[in-house]
Amino acid sequence: MKGLIFRHYLIRSLTEPVGIGILTGLPTLLIIILSMVMTGQIPDDVPYMWQGYNMVSTHIAIMFMVSFQFFGGNALLDYIHADFRRDMRWRMFSMPVKTNDYVFGILSACFIYCIVQGALVIGITAIFLDVYWGSPWVLVAVLAACAGISQLLYMMLFLLFPKKSTVEGIAQVLVWVMMFASGWIGFNADDPGSGTGAAFNNFITQYGTPISLARNSITNSGFIGDNMNNALLCLGLLYALLCVLAVVVALIGKKKGFSPTENTASVSAVSVSVKGLKEAKTKASPKIHDTADITKQKDLILAAPSSEHGGQLTVFKYALLRSLRNPLSLILNAALPLALIFIPGLWQGKAAMGFSFIGVALMYGSFMAARGILNDKLDGTITRILTSPITSLRYLLQNLLAAMTPLTVQILAVGIIGGMLYEWEIGFALSLMLIYFLFAAASVAFSYAWSCLFKEKEISYAMFSVLMSIVAMLGGFFIPLAILPDTLRFIGALFPAFWVSNGILYLQEGNAMGTYWISVAAIVMFSVLYMIFGSKRRII
Repeated sequence: MKGLIFRHYLIRSLTEPVGIGILTGLPTLLIIILSMVMTGQIPDDVPYMWQGYNMVSTHIAIMFMVSFQFFGGNALLDYIHADFRRDMRWRMFSMPVKTNDYVFGILSACFIYCIVQGALVIGITAIFLDVYWGSPWVLVAVLAACAGISQLLYMMLFLLFPKKSTVEGIAQVLVWVMMFASGWIGFNADDPGSGTGAAFNNFITQYGTPISLARNSITNSGFIGDNMNNALLCLGLLYALLCVLAVVVALIGKKKGFSPTENTASVSAVSVSVKGLKEAKTKASPKIHDTADITKQKDLILAAPSSEHGGQLTVFKYALLRSLRNPLSLILNAALPLALIFIPGLWQGKAAMGFSFIGVALMYGSFMAARGILNDKLDGTITRILTSPITSLRYLLQNLLAAMTPLTVQILAVGIIGGMLYEWEIGFALSLMLIYFLFAAASVAFSYAWSCLFKEKEISYAMFSVLMSIVAMLGGFFIPLAILPDTLRFIGALFPAFWVSNGILYLQEGNAMGTYWISVAAIVMFSVLYMIFGSKRRII
């Protein structure tokens, strides 16, 4: 039975084009783009080929391959969420197999699936981009460690949080934080001028995250670093972390109900223990705990006649409540911006990446806030709402207003706190908040238009992540606009992110305010276009 479960989920995962495209096609595409950009910046008299390998492509490919390995647990999350927390979960409990054996079969299949995707990236880049991957044995060990950590991380979050969207969001934020701390994007912590904590920053960059350890293991195992002892040290730390995660997941799983018991007991009893959601407590409590409860409360109020004052913003109230109850929205719209604004190295000097990171947070935060419309569309809430005394225009505008509210608070906090900490001039702070506010509005409008294109949440979320990664790269959030080739700059100009980066760039220089206002006008134009496109689509 274990082999049957493993084989089924391995074949299922390998035949899904979306997962293959995201974890193999996307990093390969980004590696090609970045290699083109960075190679073009090297003077002709400076060699970048060494022993037949492209050193620029090598460093980029290693970081991308390792980083995307930690997104590989998303397939595991999809499967265990469908089998343990959806309405058809009774099928799993009717099988004569232990719960922990069933989970282990899925986890093993997704582990192999993650390794296969990493191997594809390695093979493609080694053949076509002349990337050097160091010692093959160390590379295989690193792949296995990263794949295992990724699966266990998602499994741990699944056991701790009841909502799939929350688990996805927290996992993605953790991976992005690891990428930032590893020196993948932003200021380089190795730079002595980055602050008084340069030694600590250097330690974090080299050994502080699994991405750093995996990168060092690969680079030091070959002629690039030529330090096999350091490579083995980093590899040992990776496997130590893997063992710790395995123990933590086993303990949490046992507490939540994934103990080695046969599924011969009552389906309902096992269901409650496995889910770990404390449904009995939820039913007895009058509080709102999830989106479905919010929908029920919304339906009851919308069905009643609106009062003169209290019923005008009912949709806004509950859409905002739903957004604020999402932990990922709180992270993107509150915790992350506040954490970034207090890091001086992100806001000083020419390479002040803090402005770009706030743009990324606004982009993803707007999608998280606006995707409630897609949820309402898929679960039939919109149909019930439109039978109440409310127009579709009012429903749409109040949802968009609810999405903009936390983003506006975030922008105000960044402008006010940043002005106090870094002595920004009033004109600079106001101009910065204006362009951020307009970009947030454009991002919300884009998210609404995007939601109108899809009928399945999973596909919408996956494709949005792919598109936003490319937009952030071409829009100047991760790569300065000045070093982008003209062709890539032209493609980037088709999205608001480019004009935000362009406007902030000229705002930092303190001149060419005409260019700043051109960027503002372009963002407004994109907002109008997205709203027009979304309004032409059926919301039911």
